[in-house]
Amino acid sequence: MFLLATSAVNATSTEAASAVFSALFGGMAVFMAFFAIIWVAIFLLVAVDLAITVWALYDILTSKNDSNWKLLWAVIILFVSLLGVLLYYFMGRKERKA
Repeated sequence: MFLLATSAVNATSTEAASAVFSALFGGMAVFMAFFAIIWVAIFLLVAVDLAITVWALYDILTSKNDSNWKLLWAVIILFVSLLGVLLYYFMGRKERKA
């Protein structure tokens, strides 16, 4: 009888401990998952930005324009990253000599 009463108390205290743990760290898991998703999204955006910057620089350096034109667009792209690539794509490629 004593063993049965002890196991009932332990089960209740285990459930209580589980409820406390869940209350403390259940929300933490959601919080950590949210920030993991945010970090993955930031990593993907940086990777895409790097890829299009490298593409634009390669496109500039392989063009047959004079070196001043290449230098100007390379500096614009390196200093204004995504905006520079967009400017180059819509304005600079029209001036590009294949």
